[in-house]
Amino acid sequence: MSEDSCLKFPVFEGTQKAYMIWWVRLSAYAVMKNFARALKVDASLPSKESDVAATEEAKLAKKANEVAMASLTMAF
Repeated sequence: MSEDSCLKFPVFEGTQKAYMIWWVRLSAYAVMKNFARALKVDASLPSKESDVAATEEAKLAKKANEVAMASLTMAF
């Protein structure tokens, strides 16, 4: 079994008391799924997709952002 297959996604319960625990767990999940940079306040993300050069680094960053957005959507 791979590390990825046993990694449980952290779901936010909606209470102020549970927020910090959820945020720490989400941050750890983001590191494991390679989208932690997208969760930072100053992530230096482009405002639109057409502003991104077609480099391998840009493709990886785009994928990480997609995973981050999908994960945040599933969290609530």
